[in-house]
Order: sequence, then structure tokens, then C-alpha cells
Amino acid sequence: MANSTVIMKMNGRFLAPTVNALSALIKRESLPEHKAELSSLASRRRAWLLGEIADISKPFTYELPPSDVPEAAALTSFLRGPDSMYIIRDFTGIAQARYRVALLTRALKATGLTMTAEGRGRNSYVRLEKAVRGSPKTAIASAQGRNRTFGTHNPSW
Repeated sequence: MANSTVIMKMNGRFLAPTVNALSALIKRESLPEHKAELSSLASRRRAWLLGEIADISKPFTYELPPSDVPEAAALTSFLRGPDSMYIIRDFTGIAQARYRVALLTRALKATGLTMTAEGRGRNSYVRLEKAVRGSPKTAIASAQGRNRTFGTHNPSW
């Protein structure tokens, strides 16, 4: 297949459409090379899915953030505490919030923690959420009941 090297370098998260499309096209009579490519892609996708499932089954774990990370004390308090959500506000725009997410992603080593930049303009914010075990209703109730909002503004970070 012409683009097999490009496709093989793709993250497993993005392989589902490719695997599904090739599965529909490759039949019993197809060339062995085509079947091998599909098998290889499906194996990569499966390995990625198994990794995702393993991450989901892990409890929430973390390493304390380095002390030079802005708001290290507040982040440590959130990580150690019962709250499931932590929001950082007062950004000048979504680009600044996304930049903060990128920096926090590199600085915080945690499983079961999602970080997203949301909002628009001065209403942009960063949301950190701990994985909550249990039913979706429990997760929503926990996230709504345990929500702290912290405001910071440090354009240099």
C-alpha cells in the first residue's frame, strides 16, 4: 500500500477509520500483502486499545508537581484532596489556556487526570479533572459537588 509508512506512524487513536475502511475493502480473494497490511494496522490499533483499557482500570495516581510550576501548592492540594475538578481562570485568550495545558501536561505526571482548555477570549479557562470511578451519574454528581475555582493570571507562564 502506498501510504503504509505514513499510516504505520500514526497514533493508534487515529487508526480506527483506516482499519474500518480497509476491512470493508479487503476480501478473502485480496492479495496477501493487503491482508498483511490490514493485520498490521489492526494489531497496532488493538495494542493501543489495550493500553487505553489498562489506563482506565488504574486508580488515580500522581507525582507532586515541581515547586517551580506556578500554583504548585494549589495543584498539590487539589491532587491530594477529595475534589474531582480544578479550574484555572483569568487567561487573556484560549491560546494562553492551551499553552498552560501543554506546560502542565509536561510538568504533571498523573494517571486518571485530564486537562483541557475551554472557553473563548477572557472567558477561557483550564479544567483539570480526576477520573471518578463508578457510574456516569456518580461521576457527574461528584464533579458538580466538588468543584473549586481558582483564578490566576501569569501571562509569562
